[in-house]
Amino acid sequence: TYTPARPQGLSHVANLTAATVEMVVGDVTKDVLLLVYSSAQCGEVCAELDIYYGKAAARLVELGIDTVAASRLDLAAHALPPALPLPLHTLPIVIMLPAADKQPPFRYLEGDLKPRRLLYFAQAHATHRFELPENPHLDREQNRMWHEQVAELPEERRLRALESLQPEQF
Repeated sequence: TYTPARPQGLSHVANLTAATVEMVVGDVTKDVLLLVYSSAQCGEVCAELDIYYGKAAARLVELGIDTVAASRLDLAAHALPPALPLPLHTLPIVIMLPAADKQPPFRYLEGDLKPRRLLYFAQAHATHRFELPENPHLDREQNRMWHEQVAELPEERRLRALESLQPEQF
């Protein structure tokens, strides 16, 4: 059984409860990036996802993007509210609930759940528009070092690395 921790990276993620989920999800002033999981069934997947999700939430704060609320709901501890009719056969699930449209059909993020994709997914579906820098998952110093390392690569690999800067389309 996975025990949800509160590592430093999750300090920017709201842990929703049965009492708070409808208030946060129903807030029409915020876009909500929501991770739904079950600590009773998650194991290593959630431990790794905590790191990625926490990093994405921290980057939103670092970038001054206060219109997106990164939240999570543990279904082992709290019931899914009727307002969120989600398919529970595939946990964990990441969904985006835009401020202007919190009704089904929901926008799901499937596949890789690393910070870069989480940030671009939130950007693509948010009601409140925001800009992301290149390599949005990296801070300024990390991005500078990335460019230095890429500059030292052979041309073919350097071009592939620079192509990876293109945001994923959702």
